[in-house]
Amino acid sequence: DPSVTRLMSKLGYVGFADFQARLLTEVESRLHSPLLMMEAKRPGGSSEGTALAYFHSVSDSLERTRTAVPVQAYTRAVNMLLESKGQVVLLGGRFSRHIASMLAGYLLQFRSGVRDIGSLSPADFDLLIDLGKRDLLVVFDYRRYQSDVVSFAQQAKERGVSILLFTDVWLSPISDIADLTMV
Repeated sequence: DPSVTRLMSKLGYVGFADFQARLLTEVESRLHSPLLMMEAKRPGGSSEGTALAYFHSVSDSLERTRTAVPVQAYTRAVNMLLESKGQVVLLGGRFSRHIASMLAGYLLQFRSGVRDIGSLSPADFDLLIDLGKRDLLVVFDYRRYQSDVVSFAQQAKERGVSILLFTDVWLSPISDIADLTMV
């Protein structure tokens, strides 16, 4: 159909076959578990090969981030972190909570009112009572998204808390309510 071909061309694809191939690649990548992705990236050979593969992987990740995220988003994230009038509360999942804790440590050098939740427990939901429009919730949420982290963010948003989300390309469910999402 010529109208489909014109649409694919306007979207930047060579044709429908190109669109279909890229779509299938994206769907396949979304279906891979983190374990399968790790296995696919595992280099073979010497330790020097492993180190070089790691450096290339980091370099590629930084380049993808640089081109995918506009500079204005970084500026806005910094402003949110440093100019929030209330508390800055940091939260992460089972593994990403360690990144949240590291950021909390750095933020404490620049401002007061920083709280690192660490490992989210049912008692931490009581903290929501003290949060409101002047506060900022910083969430690190990556695939195998945890329902308790998503629930905490949703309840914080209902109280008017601003949300800065750091997530992966598959986008945490929190991205629907976040004021700024960094991928």
